[in-house]
This record gives sequence, structure tokens and C-alpha cells, in this order.
Amino acid sequence: MAGERETGVSIMQMDEGLDTGPVALQRPAPIGPDTTGGELTDALASIGAEAVIEVLASIEDSGLTLTVQDSLFATYASKLTDEDKTIRWERSAGEVHDLVRALAPGIGARAFHPDVDGPLKIWRSAVADGERSGTEPGRIHAENQRMLVECGVGALEVLQLQTPGGRRVSARDFLLGRRLEGAFEA
Repeated sequence: MAGERETGVSIMQMDEGLDTGPVALQRPAPIGPDTTGGELTDALASIGAEAVIEVLASIEDSGLTLTVQDSLFATYASKLTDEDKTIRWERSAGEVHDLVRALAPGIGARAFHPDVDGPLKIWRSAVADGERSGTEPGRIHAENQRMLVECGVGALEVLQLQTPGGRRVSARDFLLGRRLEGAFEA
């Protein structure tokens, strides 16, 4: 959600603090520009499994080295709220895209439109324009079977969405059977 380009797995010895114990092993993992939260979870699970095996082998060989962390840099990731899952169109197209991909494929970024009863979930997106300032954040431009939405800076292309009670569909298929005009709520 924060647009990070790298994350990773750390195997650590637990202590009384929150993620403050000494570290036995760290493995970085890149985050691609279109990587979803689900894809990242799968990649980290694989990296983590390999890291656990490596640390267990080091313990067995009595070659485990622990590195003390500076507990001042420990952070807490709080539980996501409904507000965290709601798209704020006044943000940049890149920030909105980061939210969409972070919440896919399990949670879904939410957008509200006055003609739809309940939240639309946006599952896939792309930054269509990352530089031009939007004149009206949330304004929908449906043309040539594409759905573009103005953001505070740039425009987001909605690639896959879902109406309340509906199934996930491509924006192209959605637009074949329905018009969505005006703007999403801010």
C-alpha cells in the first residue's frame, strides 16, 4: 500500500518486545510495480520456508549467529480499517494503484458511486497517466471500452471490478452491459 519496492523475511529469536529480538537470517524480496498482495504473500511464504530450513540447519551445525536489532526501529502494522480499504481519488494514480494491488485478490479496494448501492470493488488497475493533475478527482471517463478515473495527479485505468453481489468482470465487459457516468464519491 505504501509503494515499497522491496520487503523480505526475517527469522528472529523472540523476546519480550514486538519484533525486537535478535535476527538469525534475513532474505529480501522485490515487489514489482504490478505485484498484488496475494502474489507477494505466496512469494514470501516460499522464501520464509527456505529461510526456516536454512536456520534450522545452522542450529543443528551449531553455526547460528544472531544479530541484535535496534528496538527503536521496530514498527507495528495495525489492522486494516474500512477507511484504509477505501480509494481516495484525490491521491495520485500511483498511490491508488498501490492500494488496489495491495488489497488484491482477497479484500478489494472500495469505491463508492451514487448510482450503485454499496461499494464497488476494484481488483485490478493500471496507471494510465501518472503526471497530469486531475481536474476532478473521481471523474469517470468511459471510452473505447476502457474505464479511466481521474486522480489528484494522473489517471487510473480500472481493469477489473465487481459490483455488490456481482462477480468480478473486466472493465470492458462491465461497460458492454452498463454505463457508469459521473464521478466516484470522494
